[in-house]
Amino acid sequence: MVLGDTRFEDCLAVRYEGPITGTISVAGGPGRVHEARFERVVWWKEGVGPVREVITIDGELELPEGGRASVHEVSTLRLVRHRAAR
Repeated sequence: MVLGDTRFEDCLAVRYEGPITGTISVAGGPGRVHEARFERVVWWKEGVGPVREVITIDGELELPEGGRASVHEVSTLRLVRHRAAR
């Protein structure tokens, strides 16, 4: 894993996933989440902690008027600054 000028070797990649259920407030009333999935991948470096994280949400929303909307969201977090313990 390379972040800026720092290279983190031997990171442990941990993947979490699962379904998303429920409702979301949209114009016209509540939209029902339909066939949605959540995935989170975190790269951990021993002695540092998480150095990168990617969260992905994919799914469909049933809108109050009967239509559908697709949802695709990707968030990437990365370590910005790190100071080694003394």
